[in-house]
This record gives sequence, C-alpha cells and structure tokens, in this order.
Amino acid sequence: RGEFNPNALVKDTLAPEIFITGVKIMGQDTSILSVYELNHTDNFIEINYLGFSKSSTPIQYRYKLEGANDDWVYTSRSLVQYTTLPPGKYSFSVEAVNKDGVWSENSAKLKFTISPPIWQTTWFRVSIASLGLLLGIGIWLLMYFRVRRKSERRDAFNRKMAQVELQALRAQMNPHFLFNTLSSIQHF
Repeated sequence: RGEFNPNALVKDTLAPEIFITGVKIMGQDTSILSVYELNHTDNFIEINYLGFSKSSTPIQYRYKLEGANDDWVYTSRSLVQYTTLPPGKYSFSVEAVNKDGVWSENSAKLKFTISPPIWQTTWFRVSIASLGLLLGIGIWLLMYFRVRRKSERRDAFNRKMAQVELQALRAQMNPHFLFNTLSSIQHF
C-alpha cells in the first residue's frame, strides 16, 4: 500500500497556458507571427507548442488545422508537421489539458495562406481563355477571308470566261451577219 499524499486529493483547477514556441517552414526556423503568407512551394510546415500547468504531470494536447481537417487531434507530442499542403487558407489552433481534465481557456492560434501557383489562379485562367478565344477568332477570320478571296477569284474568273465566250460569239456572229446583210442587199 502507498502512503497518504494530501496533494493527491487537491484537484488542479487552473487551466494550463499554451504557447506556440516555434514555426519551421521548409525546415527553416522563422519568426513566430500570427499570420503567414506563403508561396505554393513553401508547403512543409512544422509547428512547436508548449503547455504550462502548476502540476508537474505531463500535459496532453489537442490541435486542429481548419481548412485541411476540422476535427481535433489528441496527442502528447508538442509538435505537429504538415507536408505538401495544397494552396488555401488555414487556421491552426492548439489547446492543452491538465491531469484533471481542465482545458486551456485560450487556444494558441496561427493562420497562414498558401498561394496557388500562377497556373491555378483565376486571372491566369481567364487570360488563357481570352487568348484562346482571340486566337480562335483570328483563325476563323483568316479562314473566312481566305475562302472569300478564293470565291471572289472564282467569280472574277467566271466573269472573264463569260466575256471571252461572248466575244467569241460576237466574232462568229459579225461575219455571218455581214454575209447575210450583203446577201439580202444583193438579192434586192
């Protein structure tokens, strides 16, 4: 049997304090800020945190990353790593609990935004669509004017052929007309 310890009967009703103690982005230590704006290639993040309680018992933690997973993750580790996060807005929260189940009154929070690569931005997609539309219209106009010019050439050729045929008929008709006319005069 163990000895009687009066401190074991006292409940720890003070909420533990929680602090973010370090942030690494792509393995590099950074200043601890409340908001980070990151490039799409800076998507490997390690966050260290630490909870303080008046008792010397180990503290348990829970954390969540809103934007990736809204569920709390419970752990005894004082760090979390996120690898290959997709572009988006994220909010990290961590809380501590003491041995008597009293949670931190305030969460330690950290927000960061990972910007998308240029080819995933709306303005880039709109620009490419506009460029494609302009290119399509340009090709259509080029084909239209090419077909129209070919049609005009064919029409000009057909008119010229009609004129040549008419001249040929006139050339044949003139001697015949003269012959008939002279014959009629001679006959009278």
